[in-house]
Amino acid sequence: MRKVNLQKTKPRSGAVQSVLSAYRYERSQSLKKAKQQADIITSLSIANRTVARKNGESGIEIAHCGASVSLPKLKSKPEMKTEVNTAVSSFEKKEDQNITSQKSPSNTAAKGIPAGNEILTQDAENGVNLIYQIYRISAHAMDLEKFIRQTCTILSSELHIDALLAYLYDDVTDRIRRYHCVGMDMSRKHDEYVFPDALIEKMMRKRRGSDKTQNFIELNQEQMIELFYDYSDIQLFGSAIVFPIFFDETLLGCLAVFLRENEVFAQQTEKIMMAVCAQLSALVQNIRLYNTLTRELEEHKRAEEQLKKVNEELENSAYTDHLTGLWNRRGLIKHVYEQIELMRVQKNSLSFLLLDIDHFKRVNDKYGHQVGDMVLVDFADLLRANSRTTDSITRWGGEEFLILTTTNIGNTAYTYAERLRKLVSIHAFPVIGEMTVSIGVAELREGEDFDSWIKRVDDALYAAKDRDRNNVVICRDEESL
Repeated sequence: MRKVNLQKTKPRSGAVQSVLSAYRYERSQSLKKAKQQADIITSLSIANRTVARKNGESGIEIAHCGASVSLPKLKSKPEMKTEVNTAVSSFEKKEDQNITSQKSPSNTAAKGIPAGNEILTQDAENGVNLIYQIYRISAHAMDLEKFIRQTCTILSSELHIDALLAYLYDDVTDRIRRYHCVGMDMSRKHDEYVFPDALIEKMMRKRRGSDKTQNFIELNQEQMIELFYDYSDIQLFGSAIVFPIFFDETLLGCLAVFLRENEVFAQQTEKIMMAVCAQLSALVQNIRLYNTLTRELEEHKRAEEQLKKVNEELENSAYTDHLTGLWNRRGLIKHVYEQIELMRVQKNSLSFLLLDIDHFKRVNDKYGHQVGDMVLVDFADLLRANSRTTDSITRWGGEEFLILTTTNIGNTAYTYAERLRKLVSIHAFPVIGEMTVSIGVAELREGEDFDSWIKRVDDALYAAKDRDRNNVVICRDEESL
């Protein structure tokens, strides 16, 4: 990770200017007036921590991050110029030595020179490291509760926090509730783990105020116990600091840090906590947005699957006979052209077998339509059980059934039809017992259309019925086969 260095630019120009200003000031005053002035005139730059001091006894002293060099009292103008050049050169040399020593803390301590920005740099680096750790967690933990739990663990470990409560807004309850707890008894006297309303109002008032840089709230022991009274071990702590998590002007939640008796929260740690809360506001929103989009995508996927299922059911309903589960006329017409194309590729013959249950009207008249339906279902099952997987069976209408089958020299359509006729004649149907079937057969001719093919097989069926039923008749043009 990139190290944060607060001393990128050496503040030489500011130091030289401080020296020159001090000398000009002393030349413009008499010795008497100069002696009556304060002992020290200080020019301090917070950014580069450089101090130029005028001392009544020793003259001018320049200090930077613990390294210093002194100038004698006012001399003549040529002497002053020489002293200034010497002082600046000496200052620059010592400043370079000081920066080098800050890179080696052990050498600095050995020489007894305090590294002025070392602590500040270290705090900043720790803060950046902490925020980076939290960012890395958010990249892998899209579960909000898991992310908050891991974040609290890092904060309590890195910042040495004894107790920490994390609260976030919950969409389900429409309240700010507790998401995780570190260092305190998880059980409460009440079932609801919600954040005190009084603190919410106080944070919102502070947010709307003019100073938004330090909007955390400090609680003494009395206030803390009053607001978090239902935590059984709350009296073990002496004070608390509540850091809000705002997204624009919306309060998303907060981090409540609890301190032991006589324990003080360092100012730099407060700044780190505020930076963490600022980061959490964006990360929490990102995780929630990710989860929302994921839910919506899953719902959309489920809706698509349901729609696909409904469409398949509608299609099946449109092409399937509800009683027998076989194709209806529409289903056959939809698939027959695929079968014709497949037949041409495999160089097989394609034939229609049109079956009609003999005297089926008598079944309905004698036993009723309910028994008639039972017979039709049993008949369909019988055909399905004794046909090949490549065959297509259709309920053509009423008691008529159409079989689309491929045939070859060793397995003619007539042989197939005759086998089915015999199976029907010996089958025991529910309630009625035995019944027979008449079958017409027609093979598809080269270049023949569907309507012509259907007409020929229908004519063959009528011919079978004219022969006292319980017969198989091939279309006249094919009787020689």
